[in-house]
Amino acid sequence: MFKINNDGTSYTKLQDFNGSNNGNGPQGDLCLAGKTLYGTTNLGGIYNQGVIFEYGITPSVQAFNIITTNIQAYQADINWTNGDGDKRVVFVTTDTLNSYPLNNTTYIASADWNNKGTELGTSNWFCVYNGTGNTVTLTNLSPNNNYHVWVFEYNGNAGAEQYNVSWATHNPYFLPHYD
Repeated sequence: MFKINNDGTSYTKLQDFNGSNNGNGPQGDLCLAGKTLYGTTNLGGIYNQGVIFEYGITPSVQAFNIITTNIQAYQADINWTNGDGDKRVVFVTTDTLNSYPLNNTTYIASADWNNKGTELGTSNWFCVYNGTGNTVTLTNLSPNNNYHVWVFEYNGNAGAEQYNVSWATHNPYFLPHYD
């Protein structure tokens, strides 16, 4: 599956159909439901009788204006303005290196810094929120640490996520240092 501009420019491959769980030999029309494309293949799947596949459309507007409120000794509320994705995932780190979520990957969140959620590879960026809202309360933070927050918009169901990995105004965001 690919996308291309009407004038034939900007060809981008989106997905291969290699005969495994995503099928082989796409056939028929694609159906757009909300921000997800659905289609079928004539081969692949468990009994090699084809599959129904889905592909989330990557959001074009990233979340922005991350702010902190209700800062206390060991917790803080993180708020942001949603972009145009159906959902968003939020990662936090005490490091400064950038890392990005991988498409077709589901991240498990935990807002308790002592019991961290899924890590982006080995980057020290941990998932603290995954959902449709625009706020999360981080708990068990350590004073004298600098925390960095990054919100990523996405579309697609579990295992078929397509993430917007661009930067936006005040996203990523650096929490104010507090004691």
